Amino acid sequence: MHLVVFGLIAALAILCAVVYATLRNQSASIWLAAALGCGGIETVVLTSTVRTDLAVAAVSCLVPGAYLCLSQSIRALLRLPGTDRRLIIAVSALTLSSLVLLAAGAGALLQSLPFQIAGALALADGILCLYRKRARDILDTALLGILLTMAFIVFARMPVFPLLFDPQAMDEVLQQSTLQRWLLGAAMITTPASVLIMIAKIVLEVIASHRERSERDYLTNLMNRRSFERVSSGTTTDGGAVIVCDIDHFKSINDRYGHATGDDIIRVFASLLHGLEGLPARVGGEEFALLLPGATEDEACVIADAIRERFHALRHPTLHGDHRLSASFGVAGFAPGETLQNALVHADRALYRAKDEGRNRVASGRTGPMEQVMAGVLRTASAG
Repeated sequence: MHLVVFGLIAALAILCAVVYATLRNQSASIWLAAALGCGGIETVVLTSTVRTDLAVAAVSCLVPGAYLCLSQSIRALLRLPGTDRRLIIAVSALTLSSLVLLAAGAGALLQSLPFQIAGALALADGILCLYRKRARDILDTALLGILLTMAFIVFARMPVFPLLFDPQAMDEVLQQSTLQRWLLGAAMITTPASVLIMIAKIVLEVIASHRERSERDYLTNLMNRRSFERVSSGTTTDGGAVIVCDIDHFKSINDRYGHATGDDIIRVFASLLHGLEGLPARVGGEEFALLLPGATEDEACVIADAIRERFHALRHPTLHGDHRLSASFGVAGFAPGETLQNALVHADRALYRAKDEGRNRVASGRTGPMEQVMAGVLRTASAG
């Protein structure tokens, strides 16, 4: 039975190492491999038919080490800080106590309790990390349930753990105790289940990370054109407005001050969009878009003009004192059930009109220049 367990643990440890080597920078998988390594060596030691002090000392260190590595793996998986130093000190002190009791010739039960308690404390740390997670998905919940089962097994095995060093005595216990058979069977199920769930979470996290990076602009961390088009490809039930904008004379900025300055100006403009409600995106070199679900076209025009004024008021340290930054904006609204693509076409036309009329201004796809839009807003306010 122990050899079967060892083979299973070894296979899972190799799988974790492969995941670490393949996915890179996934410390959760290497900590998990370390936990399995400790468990595998412990299993080999327990298969020995000769009980030696060296074997007992090895198990006294391996049991808490395995659970401590498992706790660290869970923390890495949840992007939490490393294991608390106080817990490490407590686990180390309890482990050392077991070694001291072994050297003093204490009974097997007394000698094994400190390192078993140390392992239980380390396991409890991983359980608490999962329990405190605010938004648990189905894998988190399943892993929490498995860890609670493992904790039950740890506490249930504490009184009989010393018998594991005597295979003959353990065989007699297994023959006489249905509980022990169930505990051993549960351990053989929970270990691979917990490992597979954690590997699944690691892989899903990597996939999500790659997907997010593929949908983000590397320079500004805004959505890129592909992700914005995916968002805007459907219809909306609430309606809203979209703003498209373009930094004026950007090519001349690159030519005159260099691409490093141009990139920095793009980042500066993106920072003006980051704090706004809505979905901002960089859809081209110096072209941006801002989707405002639920906003009216007039409200979007006011937002666009505020962005325009803030950008125009900026003074970039690399630019000459008389060089003023500016951007042009096109705005269009869309009704509930209307495709956003249609609104983008109108916003693009408004943007070109704003550039044709002198740049550094906002044009509406419905009304025209910003002055006409604002006049309409003021007339509405006066009428109210």
